[in-house]
Amino acid sequence: MLILIDKIVSTVLQVEQRFGRKLEVVDTPGIFDTSFDDKTVCQQIAQCIGLTLPGFNAICLVLRPDRFSKEMVETVELFFKFFGRGVDAYAFVILTYMETEEAMKNYIKGGEAKPDDEGQKAFQVLRKRCQDKLLCIDNKASKNVKEQMVWNILTAIDEANAKASRPYFQNRLTRSIEHRALTDYYLTSGLGSKRSTDGNHYF
Repeated sequence: MLILIDKIVSTVLQVEQRFGRKLEVVDTPGIFDTSFDDKTVCQQIAQCIGLTLPGFNAICLVLRPDRFSKEMVETVELFFKFFGRGVDAYAFVILTYMETEEAMKNYIKGGEAKPDDEGQKAFQVLRKRCQDKLLCIDNKASKNVKEQMVWNILTAIDEANAKASRPYFQNRLTRSIEHRALTDYYLTSGLGSKRSTDGNHYF
């Protein structure tokens, strides 16, 4: 499962078959919108977690290279703080409007030559936070080129997951939400009361 952070207005779960595999993508609602307060951001992140149980394989920060700012980094820090230790291993930056990986490398190299630029400072913080897992996609590319770029992104995620302690991120927070979701399901379906009379308990 993927969580894509982008500037949209509502949480959307998309399920597709790509490259012979099932992909579940959750677009998060306007996480980088600085008009939202911290409480609202955290509430919307929690809603997204509920769509990715028992855990997600990747958090992809999908961003234009000209939109890095101090405020954006602060929002990302809130996001990582919300999940806690270990989530960095599942975090990726996907730069949009990059025609090739070479163009992305040139962008990175050019930014390193401007250490005082505020946008580049923000990018370097984000880059470090995501453990240098940088990917790219060209929004204007042909369908075939885009498909190859998507394949490259999925391959990079698979390779990172293979090195992680488990193939998907899970901690006390996600387990708590999963427990609550299962409890609500059994209570609303009537299964919980029936199981109780039988002397058996799920939790």
